[in-house]
Amino acid sequence: MARTAHTKSIFGLSIDGFRSVTVNCDPVVLGWLAGLLEGEGSFMSGSPSKPNLPRISIQMTDLDVMEKVGTLLGLRLSSQNPRKHPRPPRKTIYSCQLRGSRAVALMKQLRHLMGSRRQAQIDKALAGYKPQSDKIYPTIDQILEHGDCSANALAKYYGVSHSYIVKLRAAQKTLTRGVDAPVQARAGIESSLE
Repeated sequence: MARTAHTKSIFGLSIDGFRSVTVNCDPVVLGWLAGLLEGEGSFMSGSPSKPNLPRISIQMTDLDVMEKVGTLLGLRLSSQNPRKHPRPPRKTIYSCQLRGSRAVALMKQLRHLMGSRRQAQIDKALAGYKPQSDKIYPTIDQILEHGDCSANALAKYYGVSHSYIVKLRAAQKTLTRGVDAPVQARAGIESSLE
């Protein structure tokens, strides 16, 4: 049986009022990613000025593999041309980095699949991380109360990013579509019975 390629990011975003990142992934894909990061990845803590930005970094010369990693992690690839050197031509190096809460969520999910050296790197990277759980993010209902306000205005009002508001509105539309169709169908059936 042929497997279909994984073409979606493995991350989800909670819509319960607290911004939390979830890793939604097939165990086979997660195992593949763990093996790749075991051999080619790095798990690092945030810089002293940004301790809440731990990161996962990976570099390779295989473009097809890096494109799959970029798709899974929802990242763009960057490339470096090899330095000019008298030796035979070198390959282009592709890299990507995952930072912040998404990196933390993935580190926690992958930790038990890693060897002792990578587990130690993950533990060190997570040691300085302090989640901002005291901050309450707006819920879908709160966004709906504001009606036609722009996403920028709502983001400024709640002190969150523009993309968070956009994602909440998209989730609301998805939920509405899922609820309205059966309600409309039931209403149509009830009116035909009268």
